[in-house]
Amino acid sequence: MQLDIVLVGSGNVAASIGPALQQRGHRILQLFSRTHEHAAKLGSELGTAYTNRIEEILPNAGFYLLCLKDDAIPAFSEQLSRHLPPQVLIAHTSGVNGPELIDPHFKKRSLFYPLQSFSRGITPDWSRIPFFIEGDSSTLIILEQLAHTISHRVYQMRPEIRTHLHLASVFANNFSNYNLYIAQQILSQCDVPFDVICPLVEETVSKAFRIGPFAAQTGPARRSDSSTIEKHIRLLVSHFPQYRALYKKYSELISFTFRKS
Repeated sequence: MQLDIVLVGSGNVAASIGPALQQRGHRILQLFSRTHEHAAKLGSELGTAYTNRIEEILPNAGFYLLCLKDDAIPAFSEQLSRHLPPQVLIAHTSGVNGPELIDPHFKKRSLFYPLQSFSRGITPDWSRIPFFIEGDSSTLIILEQLAHTISHRVYQMRPEIRTHLHLASVFANNFSNYNLYIAQQILSQCDVPFDVICPLVEETVSKAFRIGPFAAQTGPARRSDSSTIEKHIRLLVSHFPQYRALYKKYSELISFTFRKS
């Protein structure tokens, strides 16, 4: 299938998914961003028409994809409802919210959520990225076909799993990345390159998915090495006091989880 799409937004999600859709044969008819400079930049990158005026958004696209911050979707979709007919297919990309975040004027409001963290300049392997879709039965047929043109992994989102999925992603991605930031700060103080821990981190993640994170857990808290833990805490108190409580909480949780194993 091929769709004519209006892409709304100019952030990391829009900048990543726009080229992916084009490469799979879909046409980006128009790019919208409230900031003219942002609209012009991404519109030029995609080689498509662009605008920063809601009233200029084309009314005849096959799909409207809102790549916006969660708190911007209700107000924007309400404004958009004044310019588009109610039967258009429209979706947002927020994994933690359902289609109801879009104004009820739209009869085919839906969810089109790629489970990935996006950064400009980094092209992901879209074939491996899971897509979660949600909408009425007729909408799901179109969204599933569209998602399958990009990814091999397409799932129907259910309200009962949405928050669990997003929370798990925050722990696995956002918190893990912040832990790497902490590691970078610690290493930089003694002039050790950050990338020395790259093989360790790669093996940690790989092993967790090979044998499961419970079986893969190692470290001083796992083996009840109180001497090493105290040495770490002394260093944190003297040089990184803001991370002391976090280190202690991690150690306590790991010790509690594995104390009977």
